[in-house]
Amino acid sequence: MTRPALAIAGGVLLLAGTITTVQTQAPQSAAGRPLAGLTPVEFDTLVAAQDGVCALCDAPPTSGISLHVDHDHGTGEIRGLLCMRCNNALGLFREDPDLLRRAARYVTADAKHRSQRSSSERLARQRIEALRDTAA
Repeated sequence: MTRPALAIAGGVLLLAGTITTVQTQAPQSAAGRPLAGLTPVEFDTLVAAQDGVCALCDAPPTSGISLHVDHDHGTGEIRGLLCMRCNNALGLFREDPDLLRRAARYVTADAKHRSQRSSSERLARQRIEALRDTAA
């Protein structure tokens, strides 16, 4: 996948010739303290290192979906920047790798089941038609 061209200038992220306003300062808590211990420069460095896109889905931020600092709640280690959707999704799965793997298996098994079901249904129809042909 080709990533868009990126530049950060004065709090504005320039992606592929368009101007998208994004959060380019370290997020602040309600008390005004930086979250995840990042300075604005460190936050900008993460944005640039990820080419301005979400570390999971590769989507660039939009006016309604900004990049959020993702960190391990057990160790406090910063993993990267995620769009709001991916960040929320990880939280809904309780950041549990086993649960995420089970969800992935569920989604892919369902797709396999659908394709197997369609193949089985086609085969059953073909057999019924063959039986009708021999009976006629």
